[in-house]
Amino acid sequence: MKKTEIPDLKLRKFSFKVIARKSTETNKMVLLYGRITYNDTQTSDFSLGMKLTAKHWNRAEQAITGKQYEGMNHRLQQIRTEIDLLHSDFVRTNQPFTANDIRNAYTSKDKPLITVLEVYHSFIDEKELLQTAGKIRQSTLKRYESFRITFANYLKNICKAETMPMIDFDKAQADKFVLYISTTKNYYNRFNNKNYVSRSLRMLKQVFKWAVEREMIDKNPLQHYKTERAKAEKQVFLESAEIEKLQGLKPASATLQRALDLFLFQIHTGLTYGDTQAFSYEKHIITVENNIFFA
Repeated sequence: MKKTEIPDLKLRKFSFKVIARKSTETNKMVLLYGRITYNDTQTSDFSLGMKLTAKHWNRAEQAITGKQYEGMNHRLQQIRTEIDLLHSDFVRTNQPFTANDIRNAYTSKDKPLITVLEVYHSFIDEKELLQTAGKIRQSTLKRYESFRITFANYLKNICKAETMPMIDFDKAQADKFVLYISTTKNYYNRFNNKNYVSRSLRMLKQVFKWAVEREMIDKNPLQHYKTERAKAEKQVFLESAEIEKLQGLKPASATLQRALDLFLFQIHTGLTYGDTQAFSYEKHIITVENNIFFA
């Protein structure tokens, strides 16, 4: 008589759990993440693309309550069904697999992995809208755009990975990037100082933070990354005699003359470099009874 094989149920432990995390925008909202467990393997949490009021998440029932969230709750049930089917498909192959295999099959389904530069481009697009609306300065936008060029050159020429997926850029990649900008010479043929390195990494961290808030990635790999800043140097101020010498200079080119004029303009007005770049005579100068005023 043929012996009947009894399946080892221990090798069939599978679960899909929904995790609710407080939104970075407000504690009243939560973001839903999925977590797959299979046997002794477990995935990292991945975004389900859902945000709702915290009080409408029932942790015990693993369900969303409230009529206004009926559609979202239906979508959550669909996700469960899709992941259950993927698990069943893997089981039928009779090949070894892990929880991450199930997760990858779900998250990559019909969705190419978004690249770091694609996210940066979207980030810049939003900043351009903010600048147009007067929410940020033109100089701030230019810094982000300038850094994008530096970062794109690094990915293309150093990493040889211009299409690097966002999820592949981790702390180790950040270490490599910091080493690159720390050992690269700038326009003046000098190595970039600590402040430039720190500022560059801070801008990159903002891009990743922006991506997390829009649920493009699950977490910011640079969140706890810190770089050392250089000690502030003692400021040296020009004396009146030195300013008079500058005013008497006759530069050899129109470019140098313009640079000198802008510098003297800043000295006499107290405007920052960014404000000087955005200055418009027609917009910011008002003449009343032959007296000139700044608007």
